[in-house]
Amino acid sequence: MLFTRALMHSEDYIVKLNDLLIKVANGRLDHESAGIRPSDPPLFSGIAACDDIQGQIMSGRVKAYEGLARMEQDTAHFTDGQTVSGIDAIVFCTGYSPDLSFLDVNIIQDDGKMELYKMIFPLHEKHHTLALIGQHGADGPLAVCFETEARLATLVMAGKHKLPSLKQMKKEVDYWKLHTFYRRGNYKSYFLSALLLTDSVAYELGCYPSFWKIFIRDPVLAFRTRYGPTYAVHYRLLGPGSQWEKAARLSHSLYEEGTSSVRHRQVRKFQRPDVYMYNKLRTIRLLIVSAAITVVGCFAYRIMGTPDSRLLALFH
Repeated sequence: MLFTRALMHSEDYIVKLNDLLIKVANGRLDHESAGIRPSDPPLFSGIAACDDIQGQIMSGRVKAYEGLARMEQDTAHFTDGQTVSGIDAIVFCTGYSPDLSFLDVNIIQDDGKMELYKMIFPLHEKHHTLALIGQHGADGPLAVCFETEARLATLVMAGKHKLPSLKQMKKEVDYWKLHTFYRRGNYKSYFLSALLLTDSVAYELGCYPSFWKIFIRDPVLAFRTRYGPTYAVHYRLLGPGSQWEKAARLSHSLYEEGTSSVRHRQVRKFQRPDVYMYNKLRTIRLLIVSAAITVVGCFAYRIMGTPDSRLLALFH
């Protein structure tokens, strides 16, 4: 539930999300003490999710070193001066760089910038018969993002949806260029917010799960789609191809039973007698103080009596 719409569509979502990711990551393993904290905040560096890496590091089975400088036979030299010898195997996790040189369309520029509207359609093509799905990385579920992109591409190619003017599309392209440069510092590999991009494509499609449009029909679902986890089925609630009844029912089911695959017994409601007693004592203290103030006020009023009429005349 980290990437909620309420968070991702806020003005300072970068700051909030960085703080949240750091808190969650350090809650499992102190990255500073383990020596694996990157030099940049999470959204400006690579993010890796692994359930058992913290245990592997704490037990000494996995050791973290600074960047690799060079290799000499079975010895690795790192940028901080340390060396490790007797290495049996090396696994290169270098990622990939986009290459569309096999197309006669100029999409990727020399500096890595891509001229793709919604990261799908080549900007300067007169006829939008070419669509690139998944030509980017993202910080969330890619399958949902790619499905939404494919839906838009299908409607455009079928002649059921018209893209905006070139000026409007250019503005959108520039926005995603700035977005990826802000997070990565270059254009070599686009790494975007999956939720923001998917919602942007959904706006174009007309299937964005608008809070108020959903609220009119189902207030509870409106809050769940806004402040809860995001699901692919949310993009089937409204717009073309929508199936409100099935999508709404499945949305509620996913929200309520999201942990059913790992929960095998019914958990009773959590009782907090400590909190109850604390709130009770605080309420009693507040009532006593309020009563004391009331009594003192009434007593002081009776002693002082009514204000002198001459003093009142001064204020008229």
